Amino acid sequence: MKVKHISQFPAIATTSICATREFVWDLLVLKPDHQLTLLTHGLREIPIQVVESHPNVSTSDSSSMDVETDKNLNPIVHVVRVGMCSVALTFANGRRARLDLPLSPGDPLTVECLAILAHCLTPDVSFLLHCDFLDRWSRKGLSSVEGVQFDCLTDAIYAVFQLKNGPVSQPSDPWESLAQSNSHQQFKEDPVLLRLRRPPDVKSFEPVIHIDGTKSSKFLSPMLYVLHTFAEYLRLVVPRFEDLTKLVPVICRLALEVRPEWADYWQRLIPDPAGAWPMATACRASDVSSMFRLSRTHLPYSWS
Repeated sequence: MKVKHISQFPAIATTSICATREFVWDLLVLKPDHQLTLLTHGLREIPIQVVESHPNVSTSDSSSMDVETDKNLNPIVHVVRVGMCSVALTFANGRRARLDLPLSPGDPLTVECLAILAHCLTPDVSFLLHCDFLDRWSRKGLSSVEGVQFDCLTDAIYAVFQLKNGPVSQPSDPWESLAQSNSHQQFKEDPVLLRLRRPPDVKSFEPVIHIDGTKSSKFLSPMLYVLHTFAEYLRLVVPRFEDLTKLVPVICRLALEVRPEWADYWQRLIPDPAGAWPMATACRASDVSSMFRLSRTHLPYSWS
C-alpha cells in the first residue's frame, strides 16, 4: 500500500460520512468561511446549504435555531459524525443540530445503473451525471416511492447527453385516459371487444433524432454496451423482470443514436415498454449507410 499526497486545502473541521453511495465514504468539510461542502468522487465538491426550515435538520431544543444568514450570524463552527449519514452541527451561539444527508438511493436498479455507468464514463462525466441525478431527486424530496429514483436517473441521462424527446400529450378526458392502461393494449385484439367503441390510442413520447449531422456523445456507445449487458443478465433473473421493463426504454433511446438495430432487438424481446419506438431504420441520416455494411458479428444476437 502506498500513500500519495494529492491536494491540500484549509478547513475548520472534517468528518467522513456515507452519504451519496452505499459502502463509499465521502468527506464533509467545514470551510474557513463556515460553509459546508461534500467531497465525493475524489475531490469533487457538492455544496451543502443548511437552512432552518430544512426537514432533515433537527435542533436540540424547542427554541428557534439561528443558522447562517447573509450577515453570517451564528455560523457553523464544528461538525462531528453521529451516524452513517448524519452529523451534529455546532453553531457559534452554542446550539447544536443534527443534519442527515441520506443521498444514497435505495432502488436497486438505480444503484446498479449508477455503478456500472461509472465504469464506462470518465470521472468528470460520471460526477456530472450523479450530480444531475441528485439535483432532480432532491427536488422530488428524496422520495422513496417506487419508480421515482430511476425516473430521475433516466431524466439525468437524457439531459446530460442531450437526448431530446418529443412532447407527451396528457389527455384530460377520462375516456381518453383509459387508453394509457395496460388492459387497453392487452385486449386490443380481443374478438369480444371488436364491435365496441374503444378509447383512441395514445402515443407515448417519441425520441427526436437529429438529421442535421450533429454528432452524438462518444460516451453513448460504451453506455449502450454496459446497459445492454446488464439487461441480458436481468433476463435470467425472473424476479427482476419489472426492472428490465424500466431499463429497456433507456437502452432503446441510446441505441437509436448509435446502433438502431439494438433497439429492434430489445423491441422484439420486451415489446410493451418500447411499443411506441420507431423502427430501426428511423435513425440519423449519417448512420444509414453504415447499416448496410453490418455483419452479424455487430448484432447483439446470433442468427440460427
